[in-house]
Amino acid sequence: MGTPGVPLNIDKDRILEAIKRRKGVITHICKELDITHETCLKHIRKDPDLVKALSDARHEMDDLMCDAAESTLLRAVTQSDDLGNALKGSMYILNNKGRGRGYAPPTETVTDELMKQAALHADRVIENLSKLKKNSAKSEEISDHTEKKD
Repeated sequence: MGTPGVPLNIDKDRILEAIKRRKGVITHICKELDITHETCLKHIRKDPDLVKALSDARHEMDDLMCDAAESTLLRAVTQSDDLGNALKGSMYILNNKGRGRGYAPPTETVTDELMKQAALHADRVIENLSKLKKNSAKSEEISDHTEKKD
């Protein structure tokens, strides 16, 4: 790492490539370039191209996280035994990172009553999804049994 107070001459292209490779995660960029967090941010802030590259990389990372959360949500609905936790984790990501895809937390002030209503709704959704999963499994069993008779 560089000595505090001593400016480091780091090639802009090296920083740009590190930003892209590390998906905008500053800690990983710093490790790759062997510089401090502060030095990294100073270099990025003073160059509009690097600021844009960092923003683009972070948006790409957000998209990857949303893709993973949506996949987890789909898997939770169709296969998961721990449906509640899978849904909670996926919805957390989608509510915080998936706004561009139409996911967003409520913008109104959340009151205790609204929280209770949301919890009841979530419980009903989980219950209904569990029923769908069980019905789907029963349908597959019946289908398998029918095919074996033929």
